[in-house]
Amino acid sequence: MYQGRIVEILIILMGEIKKSGMEQDNMMLLSEELLNCGYSEQEISTAFSWIIEKLGFTDEAPSPDPNSFRVLHDIEHIFISKEAYGFLIQLSYLGLLTYEEFEKVIETVLLASIPRLDMEGMKSIIGEVLLGEAYSDAFGGEIFLPDDLVQ
Repeated sequence: MYQGRIVEILIILMGEIKKSGMEQDNMMLLSEELLNCGYSEQEISTAFSWIIEKLGFTDEAPSPDPNSFRVLHDIEHIFISKEAYGFLIQLSYLGLLTYEEFEKVIETVLLASIPRLDMEGMKSIIGEVLLGEAYSDAFGGEIFLPDDLVQ
């Protein structure tokens, strides 16, 4: 199970929740569509569990503060590509990342010192931040980016 794929599912689910609420029939259909797109039952289940834990049983996604916008510092621009930053903003807008989680992602990127982090790397780090220790403990506790070589 890859964290980036779970983040992809979370984006799809939050978009649907913002659009039409969290009605059971909609979620069942969406779950079937995700299976047909190649996501595993475990990945889909993990994403649904995260949303239920994070949002509770409300029928609507949290509303982002329309006046809030985080601008990257010049040094942060060295490590985060425009595409990866746009992805981070999208997750924040969808209510998937709190301000603290947003900052933690940026901090993790800076500590990892990966110049021009791409989308796949950003998805891995976001997955680690969103899914937290429960995911880390269950799946080894390490962050590996798609291009990492483990010997």
